[in-house]
Amino acid sequence: SKEKEITIDFKNIEFVSRSSADEYLKFKEETKKNITEINQSTDVNKMFETVTKSREYTYSEEERVSTPTKYAVYTLTN
Repeated sequence: SKEKEITIDFKNIEFVSRSSADEYLKFKEETKKNITEINQSTDVNKMFETVTKSREYTYSEEERVSTPTKYAVYTLTN
């Protein structure tokens, strides 16, 4: 599409799963289009905020390899 400005209307959307919110935000970051949202319910807005915050704390694969002390490994035994 040649549209550079896109508005997503969340009217009547009561729930967005965490994985859907993550995929949507990933797409939004990668596209060259300017996407804005309108009519987000409080719950939908909170989910987008939660996913945004969790993405801020995620390390890149390179950082995980170079700084393994930041991550704990748990072994489950019977």
